[in-house]
Amino acid sequence: MVLAVSGGVDSMVMLDLFWRLSVLQGISVSVAHVNYGLRGRDSDADERLVRKICESRELQLDVLRKRPSKGKNLQDDARLVRYRFLGETAAKRGARIIATAHHMDDQAETILLHVIRGSGLRGLAGMSAKGARGPLTLIRPLLFASRKEIEIYAKRHRVRSRRDKTNSKSAYTRNRIRHSLLPALAKFNPRIVEALCEMGKRLKGEDDALALVALEAFEDSAAVSEQGRVSLRRSIFCEFPRGLRSRLLRLAFEKATGSTADLNADQIDKMDSIALKKGPGGQYRLRAPWKFVRDGDLITIRSSATKCDR
Repeated sequence: MVLAVSGGVDSMVMLDLFWRLSVLQGISVSVAHVNYGLRGRDSDADERLVRKICESRELQLDVLRKRPSKGKNLQDDARLVRYRFLGETAAKRGARIIATAHHMDDQAETILLHVIRGSGLRGLAGMSAKGARGPLTLIRPLLFASRKEIEIYAKRHRVRSRRDKTNSKSAYTRNRIRHSLLPALAKFNPRIVEALCEMGKRLKGEDDALALVALEAFEDSAAVSEQGRVSLRRSIFCEFPRGLRSRLLRLAFEKATGSTADLNADQIDKMDSIALKKGPGGQYRLRAPWKFVRDGDLITIRSSATKCDR
């Protein structure tokens, strides 16, 4: 197992817990740390702390020093860098599980962030305690615990940690949610964090159920499924309600391309519109080299053979 440890109190508590488990039950644990270098000496101090704790407990540590791309999506780029490094570290260490230290307050913030962005059911369900990330299993073992509970554990067991001063900066949307929106909502419901997390659990169950329905519908309506091309029968597709059609298009895109990372709601709506409209056909360009084509009773997501085909 590879633990993502930043040096903050949540990840240091996770490290302490899994170290204790490794001693008691012989679980193989290693640590991965990313030094983004964005906070100068503070970033280096985070790394030194993680190194010191790992050395004192004889835990293998892998460190990546890499600055994320500057700009509007700095946090998103940092997340991509982190997860890519976690995957590489897992492969290097022969691990099949990676763990992050997200907790209940993180979950509430994530759900509110998705509400603000107008997310669908999957986004409103928040983060899963366990899920697949490529060939690896991603777990979030602290998702049941609040930030306060984690801090109490750290104090009781004298877990050393570092405080990231950027967490108080209002430039980041998540920080504004944490320091402004959640306290405002707490005036209406003092247990707003728990309420949002419970809502997320219920919606996760609903999302899982709909995912099964969508998979069955996909199998009923799929006409062709081969490398670079996935087709659905339009006559069956159009009979489904909009929510199910959206899931079918997402499934078809994932089957064809191997990922839904570059697929957004606007693209799904455009494909759905072309599929439903009257007339013999139509097409829509997705991210290269993929395109959506309606031809007779088939709606297809396929790769373009040439630039002219785009």
